[in-house]
Amino acid sequence: AVFPSFSPMASLLETVRRSFNVSVVGLSGGEKGCQGVGKSCLCNRFLYSDADKFRSDHISEISQSDFIGRVVNSRHFLYWGEVVKHMENGQTALFRVIEQTEFSDCDSLQPFLFASDQSYVKRAVSVNLQSRDKLCYMNKEQMALPDEFEMLLFPEKFDVDGFIVVFDGSGHVDERSKDAQEDLLKKLIPALVKTKRPVVVGAAKCEQGHQQSLRDMKALTEKLLKNPHFIETSAFEDINVDGLFFALAHLIERGRCR
Repeated sequence: AVFPSFSPMASLLETVRRSFNVSVVGLSGGEKGCQGVGKSCLCNRFLYSDADKFRSDHISEISQSDFIGRVVNSRHFLYWGEVVKHMENGQTALFRVIEQTEFSDCDSLQPFLFASDQSYVKRAVSVNLQSRDKLCYMNKEQMALPDEFEMLLFPEKFDVDGFIVVFDGSGHVDERSKDAQEDLLKKLIPALVKTKRPVVVGAAKCEQGHQQSLRDMKALTEKLLKNPHFIETSAFEDINVDGLFFALAHLIERGRCR
């Protein structure tokens, strides 16, 4: 099956005046036996706005051959491609999206070693990314069979304009995942602030939202960020997903105008 390109039509590109390179970060599924926070589903929903193209079965435990294949390209991030969106003010904008994750070997369940001296936090705060011949990710089947899907290349250079930090707002996480999520945010958000790029925090899976969990995470965010932007979302019900990315875009634009 060949999936349609994310790339906008030429007529749309002619009207695009702004572009935003976004990095989506947060605890990964499989990391130290933890549950994923929903980064992939948010990216999927944002890039594939049609309901019948939404996929929730994304994986972080893959084979060695898939890790070195062109979709992952031996790097712990996914390139989700680009999409043109109509903003609230009527203008159009081009978004390019990557997701910083942690891939583990499906046999050993250990993270693949690449730039092994770097922790997740150090990788996640990268603002200049390169990965020659890396392909846009579409779904898990594509990792093993990239030739059967349209091949959209990662840009030669990807300079991050802003970050979306995702956490699981469902309240249905085990204690290990909850503790790991909080520990990561305490390290990650201050490191992101040092990049001088805008940061927006997104609570995922809020269709299952647990108010106490949301309050706890919001309180933590307020301790770590000055004037935090905190948005509740649901990729499954398509609630506030565009709004999350648009909020970051507005902050990026504000910084560009200074």
